[in-house]
Amino acid sequence: MKIIALSGSNFEFGKKLGKKFSKAIAYRLKCLNITDELYFANKDTLDTLYNNCMEKFPDLMEEIKGISEGSGCEIKSIFCLNLLELPDINRCSTIISRDKDIIIAHNEDGHPFENKRDFSIVKRKYDDLVVHSFNYPGELPGSSFEWNSAGLIVSVNNLGLRKVNLNGIPRTFIARKAIEKKTLDEAIDVIKNNECASGFHYTIGQNERVVSVEQHHNKVSVIEVDQEYYHTNHYLHNYFKSELVVSDNSVVRHERISKLFSQKKDILTILFDKKNKPNSIYGKKDNESQTMATFFAYPLQNKVRVYPNDNRRRFLEFKIN
Repeated sequence: MKIIALSGSNFEFGKKLGKKFSKAIAYRLKCLNITDELYFANKDTLDTLYNNCMEKFPDLMEEIKGISEGSGCEIKSIFCLNLLELPDINRCSTIISRDKDIIIAHNEDGHPFENKRDFSIVKRKYDDLVVHSFNYPGELPGSSFEWNSAGLIVSVNNLGLRKVNLNGIPRTFIARKAIEKKTLDEAIDVIKNNECASGFHYTIGQNERVVSVEQHHNKVSVIEVDQEYYHTNHYLHNYFKSELVVSDNSVVRHERISKLFSQKKDILTILFDKKNKPNSIYGKKDNESQTMATFFAYPLQNKVRVYPNDNRRRFLEFKIN
């Protein structure tokens, strides 16, 4: 797994990122079938979302422009790559433990075609903040798991989608803005103040506090997590009972996590579990989704561990701040 440090304006940062991963970006666009034909087949929807982002987050659109220029790929293609509303995939399992220590743990899952060697942890320096993000080539850093020097920790889970909200902002953009904040409450406000084109689940932690946040369009539910908790890719908060879009894959993983917890298995064993293919908690290329990395954050110990593969002895360790 690559660890890269980049700085500069949004455009400069994006251009450096695009240039460094140009081959991987072209590969992902091809595998996801993101073409001019795809854009024009969904032109009205995509143009509306594009304009929403230009109006709300012009700085992030500058970054999209930079990724486009650096990679040599069309800007509309890079924009589509940042619409998690388009591909239909269950992505990620998250576990929170408050037994003796606070642990936020997360499997970052992607498509089976993804090449793990193309993925990286991107370190970005702002004027008064440093952010680390696990990054998909061509995507804005901030839509997987990340942490910053203010002690803020964020991981996200895709949630089932009924329809795209044309008044909203793509979830990738909202998630990115959340990790740029210095406090947990400020990150929640970013989510509450930005109507989403779809929905996301956020686990957000800082010091002793951890929350579960579900968003669907202009509705947001926040739950304070004070005990064991886990989330996959369907809505769990009572507030969203009417918004349920549930896949078998997400339910199977959620039930398997529950069973392993009842057997007193440790969290790493749970997240490395490969039973129930093709709906495993930890997915290989023969699974519905492939686990790209496993993330453990220990906010009270000021450390993060990232496991590139399913080897509990091999990990990268970082200080949070």
